[in-house]
Amino acid sequence: MRWIEKFLFAGVLLIGALLLAGCQPSSPSVGEDSSGPAETAAETGPSADEQDVLALVEDGVPARVVVAFNASEALNTVAENIAKMLGNVSDTDVRVTKDSEDYDAGAVEILIGDTAYPESAQAAQTLAYGDWCVTAVGNKIVVYAFSEAYYTSAGTHLISLIYAQREESRVVIDGDYHQTGTSNALINAVPRLGDLVPSAVYTTGVDIPSSGAVFPNAGADDFEAYRTSVAAQGYTLYAENEINENRFATYTNDDYSLNMIWTPALNRITVCVDRLSDTALPPRESENTASGNAGCEATVTQLGQWIGYSETDRWDAWINGLAHVIQLEDGSFLIIDGGHDRAINDELLYNTLKKQAPDPDNIVVAAWIFTHAHGDHTGAFLMFDHDEVTVERFIYNFPTASEGSSAGGGQMSSVAAKIDSFYPEAEVINAHPGQVYHIRNAKIEMLWTLDLYYPKSFTFFNESSLVFTLELEGHRILYLGDMGPASNPVISQIYGNALQTDLVQTAHHGFEGASYAFYALVKPKYVFWNTGNVVMDQYGNNYFSRNDDIVKWIAMDTVTVVTLREGEPPDAETFENSAAYLGQES
Repeated sequence: MRWIEKFLFAGVLLIGALLLAGCQPSSPSVGEDSSGPAETAAETGPSADEQDVLALVEDGVPARVVVAFNASEALNTVAENIAKMLGNVSDTDVRVTKDSEDYDAGAVEILIGDTAYPESAQAAQTLAYGDWCVTAVGNKIVVYAFSEAYYTSAGTHLISLIYAQREESRVVIDGDYHQTGTSNALINAVPRLGDLVPSAVYTTGVDIPSSGAVFPNAGADDFEAYRTSVAAQGYTLYAENEINENRFATYTNDDYSLNMIWTPALNRITVCVDRLSDTALPPRESENTASGNAGCEATVTQLGQWIGYSETDRWDAWINGLAHVIQLEDGSFLIIDGGHDRAINDELLYNTLKKQAPDPDNIVVAAWIFTHAHGDHTGAFLMFDHDEVTVERFIYNFPTASEGSSAGGGQMSSVAAKIDSFYPEAEVINAHPGQVYHIRNAKIEMLWTLDLYYPKSFTFFNESSLVFTLELEGHRILYLGDMGPASNPVISQIYGNALQTDLVQTAHHGFEGASYAFYALVKPKYVFWNTGNVVMDQYGNNYFSRNDDIVKWIAMDTVTVVTLREGEPPDAETFENSAAYLGQES
């Protein structure tokens, strides 16, 4: 969910809490938070008549409410709501103050968020990343959380405590009061990174809920120290990888997988956490198995774009989208996207599999990869219904439904539902940067998911497109999907010359996506141009028009089959149209 939506949702929850507090004055507000699973809370400490208390209102004088001088709109909103409640019970006008004003350790104050006062830092030291707290530290009541979205719950709880004493002349709280709540149980699984505090916590996924924490200003030593700490807390190393000095490591325990990423160009550590009940792990080389057949040549088939073209139709009545079928050495397949939701696209995809499969009555798709869920990429899959086809696994990374919708998203929920209904035995892998998938004689290396873009929000759904490389028979293909213009410079910054590959699939069908500078890093010799007639001198495509020696396989109403052999240049055969490829011409 984008930040502004979370702010609006926070306001609704706070208003609701005020209305409900009179009915339940002695209980904290517990419910469903927008950023994660149902919230839980645990309260500790003796009652006020057994120990010293902190007076939030004394003789009609309320405590100060303090926020950081640069606090966000969300935290200021929480502070103002707490101040209003204090004002209501004390019949005074309570002003929210900034931490740049005079600090008085002896004064009873309510601190909201990461203020400059030491009590805020102390409250944060032991708090789990998915938690919020309302806690007494010295003479301060600290309201703290590791995500802006969680402050709603913490603020609502403190408001409830104050409201419950609205008839009293003195509003107090225990001197060692401490209550925590969990607003994101997934983030709770992320071990603490020493004293480092995440600058942001995010939630993503439609059918596979996934969360992440972003630690800025973190170096290589922090990453290695964190790996040691994670192992000490019961996690086991599953896989590790390094690309252009970027370090990646996946750790697992019985319940969770942690994908840890250090990107020196961004100077940050990102930790992504998934439940193992929701996602499979990438197949390692030691676990790589074939399906039984052997002796097939490795081929990449680019299916045509302009299928069923008619000059009287709108372009979106016949355009196919991105559809690549990759045959592996044992006769099984990888599918990249699949094309548009037109019957003619579904038929071409299915008939291509039947034509190439050693046994057309027993077709095995070793992995179906969705770059993103726009209709010209996942539409054919939604129409795909063929009993002869077994799909072993799906690989993708989708944003949340609300986030995708606000950015012009497409068919995420429909894709997830189709997988659940039609392929219940298939593995589903939630992709993360740095992951490596060994599938038969293919090696896939994931370079980009939104994990490297968050916590920034995006307004163009193409930014959610996967970017990855595929190595096959000594050749390396860079798949860009519909990589967006905002992703392009970040990916360039992170990977630099490591993007260089002989073969590349043009970003966003050759439309806005990759820049000239991006393709100059790739330095391709061969290009899968998965659209029909894009002008060559716009966007980043003038890189290709200025390099005449680059071989371009342009998908119109054509089918191009590229055979990859070790130590040899790619061997391509292009068919005039899909009917010619399938032998259906009269």
